[in-house]
Formats: sequence, C-alpha cells, structure tokens
Amino acid sequence: GDLRSLVGTWNLMPVSSGKGTVLVYHAEIGLDLPLPAFMIHSAIVNSLTTALLSLKQEVVQNGRLNENVRNAR
Repeated sequence: GDLRSLVGTWNLMPVSSGKGTVLVYHAEIGLDLPLPAFMIHSAIVNSLTTALLSLKQEVVQNGRLNENVRNAR
C-alpha cells in the first residue's frame, strides 16, 4: 500500500488547577508515495479533528473517558 507506517501517541495531562486537561498528540507517518506537503497536512488535520470531536463526545456523554477509549492503542 501507500502507507508505510503510522505511529501516534496521545498524552493527557491534568492542568495544575485540576479544572482541565492538556492533550498532546504526536504522529509519525511514512508514505511510499510522494505527495505535496499541503495534501498530507490537510489529511492529518481532518483526521485529527474527527478524533478530537469523538474524544469530546465521549467525555461529554460519560463525564470521563470510557475504559476502552483509554486503553486503545
């Protein structure tokens, strides 16, 4: 395929006031196909936006992250 590798990590850290969470996402993507940077960037932004909206929906519905979401890797 065109996708050689995709490795990502999420780090959720409580804010010192205890009234929020900082989310840091890091991704490394290896492609076998030369694409312009703007196309790669657009795909990443769209994918990340979808993931963050899903995360927000999970937290709003349950008041916390579901155990399955927390352990998904």
